[in-house]
Amino acid sequence: MQIILHIGTWKTGSSAIQQFLARNAQLLEKQDVFLPSIVQQELGHTLLFRTLQSSGADKQKLLEELGRIKRDRPDARVIVSSEHFWPLSSEEIASLAAALHDIADDVCVITYLRPQDEMWASIYAQQTKSFRVRPDAPGWGTVDFVAHSILDWALSYHKCLSMFEAEFGEDAVTPRLYRREQFPEQDVIFDFLDFAGIDRDPKFDRYEGDTNPSFGWKSVAMSLWFVSTCYHEIRETNSLPDIRRGFRAAVGDMHARKNDADWLGKAPNVLSGQDRRDIREHYATDNQALFQRYFAGEDIFGAPEEGPKTSLDYTAIPEAEFNRVRKRMLKHFRKGKLDMRGTEDMFRSSSQLSFTGVRKLFATKAE
Repeated sequence: MQIILHIGTWKTGSSAIQQFLARNAQLLEKQDVFLPSIVQQELGHTLLFRTLQSSGADKQKLLEELGRIKRDRPDARVIVSSEHFWPLSSEEIASLAAALHDIADDVCVITYLRPQDEMWASIYAQQTKSFRVRPDAPGWGTVDFVAHSILDWALSYHKCLSMFEAEFGEDAVTPRLYRREQFPEQDVIFDFLDFAGIDRDPKFDRYEGDTNPSFGWKSVAMSLWFVSTCYHEIRETNSLPDIRRGFRAAVGDMHARKNDADWLGKAPNVLSGQDRRDIREHYATDNQALFQRYFAGEDIFGAPEEGPKTSLDYTAIPEAEFNRVRKRMLKHFRKGKLDMRGTEDMFRSSSQLSFTGVRKLFATKAE
């Protein structure tokens, strides 16, 4: 049996690949390609990662399932996919390798890479979805909104992949450049299928939409506004998933109403041209080693993009949209039964407050 370990990285089509595989699990089994059953659950690939990194009964149950697949289908391929594997430490990678090698000697690792300046920009926007970015945070080179693992080794791709090579073998690790125009039919899913040796079944269920759309600049600006006003107060009595769910629903409402990629779909340029050049210079030595090791010395990243940095000032959002999305946030927070602790006024426009005051006045007079 072969295990195909897909480790990400972030924002390189991992969600699209994972959801495609889950939707077509039965058809894949006809080609002797299997997925761990845990990925059929909500947030399954996150659960898969956490389970394999744990030491409890759930991990043992998962490994037993993989063992049964090996026993019943010795020629099978099992795909283990989670973008959370990518920034593991050397000790964590060793633990993961030991667990998988107990099941199969043949484990191959695949990852998709983007230039580090693109990754920093993407991570910044992605982390605003969880309110981890403060308005005054620098755009890169900081642990203000990423873990030390990202800063210390995970974006130094050669260093990171060397850690995987040390545990899985020099020939077991395959990095691929994440460039849609270079993929078959410009689709990372087809590129992954080709790597895994999976034939394209015409019956495969394809979803053409974006499975994990980026926050546009307006959504990022709203997140920064939220963090700077009342997020931390609301967070004291509510769980992050509940807050995040309400915020994303409000943003989704705005995108559906306006069909505006500046709310969802078009990631903002949070880095200046100079920022991007500085980032490339910071990783230049590691990138050169990466190119020599895996790409015959070719600089596959090319020159960084130039262009102006996008303003993330919430006051640049049209007032009507700003007021509307705040109203939608309040609606979804209430729907989710969040404890607002007197923060409701932060989500009302001045005109709404005036209307509320008039309504209270008439109610008092009626009494």
